[in-house]
Amino acid sequence: MSPAQQIVFLHILKTAGQSVMQVLELNYRKEDRLFVNEDELIRLSPGELQKYKIIYGHNFFNIHQLLDEKPVYFTFLRDPIERTLSHYAYLRRAKYLPSVLSQTLEEFVSDSSTRPYIANYQTRWLASMSLTEPANLNDAGVLELAKERLDGFAFVGIVEEFKLSVQTMARIFDWKLPWVMPKVNVFSTERLKREELSSSTLEVIQNANLLDIELYQHGREVFESQYKQILTSIPLWLRYRF
Repeated sequence: MSPAQQIVFLHILKTAGQSVMQVLELNYRKEDRLFVNEDELIRLSPGELQKYKIIYGHNFFNIHQLLDEKPVYFTFLRDPIERTLSHYAYLRRAKYLPSVLSQTLEEFVSDSSTRPYIANYQTRWLASMSLTEPANLNDAGVLELAKERLDGFAFVGIVEEFKLSVQTMARIFDWKLPWVMPKVNVFSTERLKREELSSSTLEVIQNANLLDIELYQHGREVFESQYKQILTSIPLWLRYRF
């Protein structure tokens, strides 16, 4: 990776993005970083976008269509069950989708109007061919495309391995880390836990995320490969700190 290449962090909803952003904001001056979501991104010209060293926000893969040169991408994935629980809790807390307030978790995952917030969400996000919409599950080859894109990312982090992921990410991009590791699951006490779910509810969530479950496993393999590669570059006497 060239130091001059732009970096794009694709922040999939409810995958510890706020915590990752603390690291980005520590390493880049305000004028060198752009936080922008997909609805605002499409209003910016290539000239405006090109001046930033790093772009991050809720965006899809095809940002490079707006840039003069293809950037390097990275993202974080989350266990699909945990991401579902987090997204459900977030929507109930935010209250901007009133229907969720009266829904049980199983109803939320099953309802055709709210199911798109959950069903194979990470796969659809990474396989998008659009600048503004996730992929459609009816599109052929969405899982294969999502995996292929992950394989080409400079880094793939795993929320369940957050500390190790952030350490690996910092090595890959030559970033400094904060003295205190950013927090994940700040609102974890407000949401349901996996062990509290009935077998039927768990099955409904799993069936809604069969592609995401496979994508997540693939993402873990990519992360482990990147981590091992970084580990071999660290002198033995320093590895205890990693």
